Amino acid sequence: MRAVLSGAAVAPPRIVANGAAAAGGRAHGEAAATGIARHVETVLARLAREGVGQGEAERRALAYRDAVAAQRPELAEEVDGVARGAGIARELAWVLQLRAELAAPTPECSSLAARGADGELIVAQNLDLPPAYRELMVLLERREPGRPALLTLTPAGQIGQCGINAAGVAVFANFIHAPGWRVGLPRYLLSRVALAERDRAGAIDAVAATRRAASRNLLVADPGGATMVETTPDGLARVESEGRFLWHTNHVVAPELAAQERAGTAWLRNSRARYARIGERLEALTPTEVSVEAVAEILRDRTGAPDAVCHLREDDEIDYATVASVIAIPARRRMWVAWGPPCDVPYVEVEAP
Repeated sequence: MRAVLSGAAVAPPRIVANGAAAAGGRAHGEAAATGIARHVETVLARLAREGVGQGEAERRALAYRDAVAAQRPELAEEVDGVARGAGIARELAWVLQLRAELAAPTPECSSLAARGADGELIVAQNLDLPPAYRELMVLLERREPGRPALLTLTPAGQIGQCGINAAGVAVFANFIHAPGWRVGLPRYLLSRVALAERDRAGAIDAVAATRRAASRNLLVADPGGATMVETTPDGLARVESEGRFLWHTNHVVAPELAAQERAGTAWLRNSRARYARIGERLEALTPTEVSVEAVAEILRDRTGAPDAVCHLREDDEIDYATVASVIAIPARRRMWVAWGPPCDVPYVEVEAP
């Protein structure tokens, strides 16, 4: 097997943003201004192809800004700070925090948790996004008073997607399709809500208390364990591991939310194929075989393409790819990133907060 680490591996650019709320956002915007400009161009072009003009996108985005300010004013101020630092309109900075809230969603991302013989937990995710997002990814390090420092892998200008904090809380995510979407706290900002906490229970409680805009699954982990938290705008279900493993793709798993599944036939086929393949490979591992390398091999799996765990941009039937992959060990605050499809590029360890 290929080594997880390689001298040839390259991590996404690292942005260090210190300071509370607006100051941290401004530091992010200044440091990543070029990438943020590209992100704006990419998003507006994609929205235009789906019939959403810039004016409409900006108008709708500001409604979400008001909803965030009412619940998490510090996050609203941070996004506003990104706009000031990058020299873009505030409305555009808010468009970057949305995506499926403004246009048609796609079945994106696979996540998993595995515990080995030593009891140590490994968590991981493939990030499946439109291929252009690969060049937009950054490692955003946020340090602000009174909260754990965090490191999130995210497109430039977006204040969070997946990552780990200095308390050992790791948060990964998957799209799920459920009804009832509304103006509220956007999906991506749920990761920041969770990463502000010091343990898994606190992170889940914080997510549960949020007025959410859309449906999303979060894999929330700390050194003590992992929980899948399936959320809809009005509902939340916890999925706990019944053994050593836990995994998720893009369909509803919790029985209490099953009636809310709204994914189409092709979406469900793709998601269920990845779900089955990840489960098959995890359950084939003995306790002593669970390792970062073993998890990396699962994330590289190309079986059943285009319904594979690792998506390539040339795969038929899909318009997205695995633009990055992340593996973390919460107890050791260690994190590895593959900048691109892990079936094509190696992982490199990055310094966690």
